[in-house]
Amino acid sequence: MTDSIIEQIRDPNRFSMANEHILRILGERRIPKPIIYRHKESGLEYCYLAGGLGWPRDPKEKPGFAVVVGVDKPDAKTDEKPTMRCLEEAESPTVDGLLKEAVRLQKKYGAVECEALFRILYAADPERSDTFVHLFNHETPKDPDRVYVVGAYDHDKPNAFERYVNQIFSSLTDDPTTGKKRLQIGGCVKLLNYLQTAPVDVATKGSAKEYPALSALGGLIHTLMMLMPWTKFLKPERTVSTINDPLNDMQEDYDWWESGSHDYDEQEEFDDGTLVGTV
Repeated sequence: MTDSIIEQIRDPNRFSMANEHILRILGERRIPKPIIYRHKESGLEYCYLAGGLGWPRDPKEKPGFAVVVGVDKPDAKTDEKPTMRCLEEAESPTVDGLLKEAVRLQKKYGAVECEALFRILYAADPERSDTFVHLFNHETPKDPDRVYVVGAYDHDKPNAFERYVNQIFSSLTDDPTTGKKRLQIGGCVKLLNYLQTAPVDVATKGSAKEYPALSALGGLIHTLMMLMPWTKFLKPERTVSTINDPLNDMQEDYDWWESGSHDYDEQEEFDDGTLVGTV
């Protein structure tokens, strides 16, 4: 079994079980403290990790590609968008081999220890290998050894690949306000080589089938930027009401009455069959 190099860090919550019971009586519930994922070797901290897949087309020239990306823990003192880092890459000439690499990567990067990570992997064209994925999972008895693939954000759009490639290169360009890149390729040398050797017009002339590596990274980066799934884990521990506040309801009724949007003080007209009168 692959040992995880990611550990889940969560500060102790302020609320005890007794507090939880009291909150339920008061009609409130607790939102727990945020979770941070720490790299055991480097000590770097991430607020989210995810994986992307690109299906193989040619065993030698265009093998399947898998990539894991970590989203840096954002600085609470600034409003800067967090940096995304490519942590590891893998290739395989077959779909079955690629799925095995995906299982290895998701285990290595916390799928077993961290319940919120790697529930799914993203692919630009998930339907291409649906049958292979179903067969792979059918022969695998346990969830940690299975792979669940969904379409990357906008994968059903006609220009999806163009969006993905443009997202990659725009993220590799220095942000004019911060001077930093949103995406760091890191030690993923194969991925870097694919990016450097790609044609200038790859976004408009290429496709996910022709460029598995760009498809895997682009679909993943675009999805992360559009959905920002880490944001729900960053807010501090707090409580929220599970019932309506009667005082707020009373205030809303009062505001509505003062607004004059009702007609309770107006006389109504009715038709008595012979003439129109008022009451």
